[in-house]
Amino acid sequence: MTLGKILRHETILAVLVVLTLAFLAGRSDKFATLDNLLNQGRLMAEVGLVAMTMTFVIITGGIDLSVGSIIGLVAILLGVFWQNLGLPLPVAIVLAMAVGTLGGVANGWIITRFRVPPLIATLATLALYRGLAEGFTSHMWDWYTGFIIWKTQNPWTAMRGQMYDYYLDPNACLYGLHNGSAPLHIMYNPVNGMVMAANNTFKPRRSMMLVVKTYDMAGKDSLITQVFVDIGATTTKRYFSIKKTIDEMAAKEGVFLLLQLLDTDKKLITDNLYWIADQQGNYSGLQKLKQNDLTVKAKYIQNGKIEVTLDNKQPGALAFFNRLSLVDADTKTRLLPIFYSDNYVTVLPGEKKKVIIDYAPAPGKKDMQIEISGWNINKKYVPIDNK
Repeated sequence: MTLGKILRHETILAVLVVLTLAFLAGRSDKFATLDNLLNQGRLMAEVGLVAMTMTFVIITGGIDLSVGSIIGLVAILLGVFWQNLGLPLPVAIVLAMAVGTLGGVANGWIITRFRVPPLIATLATLALYRGLAEGFTSHMWDWYTGFIIWKTQNPWTAMRGQMYDYYLDPNACLYGLHNGSAPLHIMYNPVNGMVMAANNTFKPRRSMMLVVKTYDMAGKDSLITQVFVDIGATTTKRYFSIKKTIDEMAAKEGVFLLLQLLDTDKKLITDNLYWIADQQGNYSGLQKLKQNDLTVKAKYIQNGKIEVTLDNKQPGALAFFNRLSLVDADTKTRLLPIFYSDNYVTVLPGEKKKVIIDYAPAPGKKDMQIEISGWNINKKYVPIDNK
């Protein structure tokens, strides 16, 4: 056997696995116990099953990004078939697995029949299956009373479970969930154009002003409607469809859709902003957004808390999808872990937003700055005012 064969990637990987297991066993006398090994096996069962099948796909030079979404869909369908439709558990399992199998067959057919690169095909089907799963969860107060998010953070650097990353830095996914699962939430269904609300509290809400606006790529706003609405406790409510209007306004280059709920004093209760694709399904308008010189100010409000104010004084442009980071003033490296009240925010023309940053003060105090970067603003660093 030659040295080259001995030093194959697989051999090196196997040696590293053995060394890692030996190191962990030496660090704790509980690691190599039967109970712990069985527990680890249970935790890794679904990952192992997926890995075995994905191995053949990767060996042939392909990749399938829709696996996680298909697993989620199959899990939800299992619950629907078993609990909602009353089918026997073995039948429910077979039917749910059959749907997952059909999804895989559809992927393979698209790739081989139309010569679509696997990456593109699976990205499209990922969105499809995720949409199907979200369609079921939108009936929460009809079929369910809650949902569980499992594995919010991956145990190693990967694309799986990215609400916050390996280094404890929150990602955009987390703030999307913050918005989408707010106790009182106003939302838009892009399929049928329905404007609806979800109230996940035990308090009914009355006499709220629902405001529906659009913004074009130049930042010009158009009021579609404003009406008084109400919603009961622990329920969802559909108000009206605006699909025809939105399709017409978005046809050329897309449009931003703003939904707001205001109280009787016209103070904001909750809002939601969507960016709608053009009639070809592309986000062509986003490429034409004018550069924005967003005004950013930061100040300490107490030990371990910083208030950041984002002020869009430009009348003709949105400041789109801005990410805030607390960094070391000298090295410009991120300080972690940090907690943000909101992030990846869009600031409308004439709008002002505030974000609160929580951090653990270090014993040796460092000078800190706020880093901000966005879709149409250049990255910049902002000093923090001590006043």
